[in-house]
Amino acid sequence: MADQEDHPETPWPVIGPDGVDTSGVDMSGVDTGAVDSHGADTDRADTVAAVPPAASPAPASEPGPVAGPPVAGPPPVAPPAATGVSSPHPPATPPKAAVLRIVLLLGLLGAVTAGAIAVGRSVTSGSKQAVTTTTTTTTVPKKPKPKPKPKPVPWGVIPAKSFGTAPVSGEGAAAVIDGGRLFVIGGAGSGSVLAGTPGRRLAAIGSLPAKRADAAAFVSGKSIYVVGGESGKATSEAIERVAVATGKVSAAGKFEEPLAEAGYAGRQGSIYLVGGWTGSKYATAILKFAPSAKIVLLARLPQGLRSPAVALVGHTLFIAGGRSKAGPTRKVLELDLLSGKLRSIGKLPQGIDSALFVEYGGDLYLLGGRDATGAPVDTVTKIVPATGKVSAAGTLPFALAGAAAVADGKQTLVVVSATGAVYRLG
Repeated sequence: MADQEDHPETPWPVIGPDGVDTSGVDMSGVDTGAVDSHGADTDRADTVAAVPPAASPAPASEPGPVAGPPVAGPPPVAPPAATGVSSPHPPATPPKAAVLRIVLLLGLLGAVTAGAIAVGRSVTSGSKQAVTTTTTTTTVPKKPKPKPKPKPVPWGVIPAKSFGTAPVSGEGAAAVIDGGRLFVIGGAGSGSVLAGTPGRRLAAIGSLPAKRADAAAFVSGKSIYVVGGESGKATSEAIERVAVATGKVSAAGKFEEPLAEAGYAGRQGSIYLVGGWTGSKYATAILKFAPSAKIVLLARLPQGLRSPAVALVGHTLFIAGGRSKAGPTRKVLELDLLSGKLRSIGKLPQGIDSALFVEYGGDLYLLGGRDATGAPVDTVTKIVPATGKVSAAGTLPFALAGAAAVADGKQTLVVVSATGAVYRLG
């Protein structure tokens, strides 16, 4: 309260019609309905109305203290009704509170407007983003359908399907299978050693010293042995050793004589060789060869044969066809390995050579070959090992000659090195 007594509140200045401050004049008799308690104008019409003229003030008294009541101002005069005609006098200056309110209202209006614009932009951006997302979703490419697996095509009565490929190496390549890997060696146009997983493409892992066709090959221990073969018109007596793990090729000696185009079948580290071409004559010997043992003569053929088909079933060696000096033969022979007895058990529908034997369902099937004119054929012939019965068993989807067949007890594969095709039978 002391502060209020020392510093009494100073009222807003009151400007008279002639511009004189009348705040010190007693206004008890003046109409103040147009001004609120804070000095704010409460009637917009009164604010813009012209201030009525007032009587001239009395002459100012001499300076000095003035005693008695304050001099009364001119009596209030009612403002004329608004006529739309502007007053010749300027309007009164609005109080500070009114100005502050107007500024706040303008600021609030600006903030609301800015917020509305921001919201509008946000909504528009969201709409565009939604459209973009929808477009992306609808343009996602569909996954391609998986390629259909090749369906088995019968080879006579044997189901067969394409099962991987190999680089083309020419007719007469040798083939073996070991440890789940397929090996293809040489060929009329190649000295490469190819290897890989059956069902996939084979790749070169080594190379023989020269091109080698119509050689014999078998597995012994950790190596593959390649016996003889032809390099062009020259018949070879060389024995090459191929490391299964690395494909490294090294010399492993010489065979007892040059030999190519022999029929062969391998088992347990050794190989059985039937007939062949020595470079000067048709071979008649049936031999057993192992790297760690001497060559054993098991029997002699009735006549020399080149490229007969050979299969080993149990203790019996089966021999079918082959080319003699007189041409391809029709004979089917069997050799009992225990007794060494060789006998004829039947005849083929026609004389052929360069065919191949496969075993399927307990029976032997002779696939393809070349006829008397040297042309490849598509015939399939069935031979029953128990009885020696021979019968036709359909045809192949194509003529076949000079191919190689291998089996490991789980699968039988045919390698057509002239085209690089590999097939799985059964």
